[in-house]
Amino acid sequence: SAHRLAATAAALALLAAAPPAAAQSELLFLAEDVPAGLNYDGPAAAIPTSQTGMVNVMEPLIGYASAGPNEEGVILPDFSEFEGRLAESWSFDPETLTWTFNLRRGVIGCGGAEFTADDVLYTFARAKSVSGAAPIGWFLSNVGSVANFTPAVFGDEAARALGDEVVKVDDYTVQIRQAEPNALFLPVLTIFGLYMFDKEGMEAEATADDPWSHEFANNRGVASFGPYCVESWTKDDEIVFTANPN
Repeated sequence: SAHRLAATAAALALLAAAPPAAAQSELLFLAEDVPAGLNYDGPAAAIPTSQTGMVNVMEPLIGYASAGPNEEGVILPDFSEFEGRLAESWSFDPETLTWTFNLRRGVIGCGGAEFTADDVLYTFARAKSVSGAAPIGWFLSNVGSVANFTPAVFGDEAARALGDEVVKVDDYTVQIRQAEPNALFLPVLTIFGLYMFDKEGMEAEATADDPWSHEFANNRGVASFGPYCVESWTKDDEIVFTANPN
């Protein structure tokens, strides 16, 4: 079925269109505002409504499994168990402090591009560039002890280039190396500030002055692999998401 998600300053509307003969259903729930930005390295990243937008249009490598509904019927995450999202499986080599992620195949983003290792490398390279107003991607990588994601990036432009800490093995395999053992590595991957970008879609919006497409994600949309795509977005008024057809 086709789905449409609209957020306004008064409400969020989820429209689920069943087969043509069936009636549409509509679910409304209150929200403070529409997203102020969809760039987790941007100036509006700390605003909860922006984060709500991001998790609708982007997707992480891994997430938490479901713990099922609580007494009030709210479905909560199980913070003791991880499950694959854009990554299908992963393993850890304690000798080299290297995580190997096997990526899910056949994932198509809103722009029609397939998710591959290049998108993972782009996401971490963008984070390490600390080019946004709020370098949350770098911060979470640092918290998880990803190698070379140190404060040196703020004083040394050469240190901002992605090196062998995140490596493409093949189109569907990526390795990420830690500087030291740190149990926070997997948890930080579940947080909105390390959701995956669509390299092809983001680079299509890049300019010489803005090579990481911050203006696009701050104001007009974002290229990723989430369940919804941005159909239209008017700041302080309305944002409309449509279901990712893939």
